[in-house]
Amino acid sequence: NFTIGNAGGIKFILNGYELEPVGKKGAVVRNYVIDREKLKSASIQR
Repeated sequence: NFTIGNAGGIKFILNGYELEPVGKKGAVVRNYVIDREKLKSASIQR
């Protein structure tokens, strides 16, 4: 799991597709976990 100090300032890219931001610019997100369900839902939303 991650703690991200500027959740809107980080990009995750899966198989060439940019995923949704994990939070707003400047927001702190704690204990963010990238799991199979998040990746599945992200790939469905493309």
